[in-house]
Amino acid sequence: MSHHVQDPNSYTLRNHPERRFEISSKVEQADTQGAVVVAEIREGANSPFIYRVEFSGEFTSTKENFDAEMYLHTALSLVRSQLESLRHSPTLLRVHHASGLVHTEPLPG
Repeated sequence: MSHHVQDPNSYTLRNHPERRFEISSKVEQADTQGAVVVAEIREGANSPFIYRVEFSGEFTSTKENFDAEMYLHTALSLVRSQLESLRHSPTLLRVHHASGLVHTEPLPG
């Protein structure tokens, strides 16, 4: 079986291969208290939307060696999962528990 490696700045839905998203992401903050990663997502000519991923609490206390790049890669994995859920609107994704459980809610504003 061959595996196709995607450009980290784009994502094609697994069950809807005609739907391709461009992802522009940045780490806004990363320190011993946690991190914030913001991803702007655009599908074709549609207006972009934002996913904001916040890492804090028990999760960060178990990730003492995480740096900004590691938080970015983890956030992009969560962004791709959120895209697969077909929730394509501004969303806050909070990762607080040591288990990595993600709590989502509409992004204010």
